[in-house]
Amino acid sequence: SELSLPRPGRWREPILATHTLLFVPDYPRRSPHETALKVLFENDQVAVVWKEPGLRLFGGVRTLANMLAAQEKRSIMISPASDALPAPTPVHFLEAELGGCVLVAKTASAALRLGREAPRRSLRAVVQGDVQIDNLDSNESLRVHRSGPSVRFGKISEVSRKAAGEIAAFRRECVQEGHTILGDLEFGGEDAPMVRRTQLFLACDGVTFRDPAQDDRETVVILTEPVDRFEHLFSREALVYKLDCERLERQRLQCEKKKEK
Repeated sequence: SELSLPRPGRWREPILATHTLLFVPDYPRRSPHETALKVLFENDQVAVVWKEPGLRLFGGVRTLANMLAAQEKRSIMISPASDALPAPTPVHFLEAELGGCVLVAKTASAALRLGREAPRRSLRAVVQGDVQIDNLDSNESLRVHRSGPSVRFGKISEVSRKAAGEIAAFRRECVQEGHTILGDLEFGGEDAPMVRRTQLFLACDGVTFRDPAQDDRETVVILTEPVDRFEHLFSREALVYKLDCERLERQRLQCEKKKEK
């Protein structure tokens, strides 16, 4: 059943012990950030948007919450339901350093229902080393998409897996298996492989949830295009590796010529 939202102001009505009180932030009263978002899925109850890495959900001016409250560059339409939120709001927490899919509620009932469930995500990462599925029998859901040479890291691999709950478990597992995620200083320590100190090569490329607009039918939203940061990394590392091999070959030929003389 739908919830009805009171008008903004002080709450003066008594609350029964059997009732649930949902506090809804009034985002339009803050400073909406007029930036368009990439929308992957939307209906009258929920939406899924893409959050760029480095963008916080709350606590600042340029945040996902303020972008969802944009008036001129509105990415998501306000729900026509009677319990529509003043502005769509993220349902589950996603660290600022991570980019990826974020489930967004457009109504109070959707926020309440989806917020009670643990997030179910599809995670994609670039890790150090040549990951072999045969060595990871305990992780049946892990998929290796590609591996490539790297001068700095020896080899790098792009992997993905489904995860429910905290993302930290996946990051910790990668370290324990000897395939630390590039840039993961929090779990890999100072010895973690780094491209840039602020870049973590981990993204949430999909979410699974029960859609309130479709009688709680399980819905899966997956990013269909490659993650730009990952594409650039593999291309750059392949180019650097090729140039390094050519340099070594030139040095070898020069040494042979000197020996002949």
